[in-house]
Amino acid sequence: MNAYLNMQSMDLLDSRFRYRMQAILIPETYRQDQSGKPLILEVQAITKDKWGFYNFLPQSYFFDVSQVLHLYDTTEELDPLT
Repeated sequence: MNAYLNMQSMDLLDSRFRYRMQAILIPETYRQDQSGKPLILEVQAITKDKWGFYNFLPQSYFFDVSQVLHLYDTTEELDPLT
């Protein structure tokens, strides 16, 4: 079974789930238009090796989000749990 979680911050995720994660994806805006809306996202993938340790030499993937980003109109951000 594959489960995908979307969190604003790792500290919002229960530690039991963090322990079982096989990869961490970190999206960042790579290119934006003149109004500041993202056009291309760079996603860094940090994966676990066969011994259970994270490889902190991330691989980057690039996604053109200009055709779908307008479908999501929220800019809500959650504060981390303390």
